[in-house]
Amino acid sequence: MVRMLKRASQAWRSQSHPDRPRVLVEDPNGAFRDADFRAFESAGLDVALCTGPDAENDCPLHDAKQCALVARADVVLFGLGTTDERSRAVLRALRACYPETPVVVEVPRERSPDEDGLPEGCIALAFPASIDGQTRVLWEALAASQAAKRQRRSGRAEPH
Repeated sequence: MVRMLKRASQAWRSQSHPDRPRVLVEDPNGAFRDADFRAFESAGLDVALCTGPDAENDCPLHDAKQCALVARADVVLFGLGTTDERSRAVLRALRACYPETPVVVEVPRERSPDEDGLPEGCIALAFPASIDGQTRVLWEALAASQAAKRQRRSGRAEPH
């Protein structure tokens, strides 16, 4: 069974673990199966899925609006592709609207991240990658994000 969560109208998969980091998986094909969800959940992540824009639904980020799914995400796994302008526009808007949210971008192994012109702050993940590989990169992105937040907070601290 494919568990697809479309746009902000849907909930995060795990309601029983509100303390888990939340990963938003952007996957246009709905190929993200229950086994993949279970693997991410077993790794301690809460998961939601967005299939991205299609012929009938545009992404709210296209007009620099807020997206409730991204707003609640601690990290985004962006698998919408980087070769068409519509997906690149979503990725640019995602970085502009949510600059502190880490974004891991799946880049085909045969292409270089430079070739795809990833926006600043994106983390390239050679794809296809195993669930273990994806999970490792997501946790690394979360750790780096938390470290950067701690550093920003300590830099703003008033001297005693």
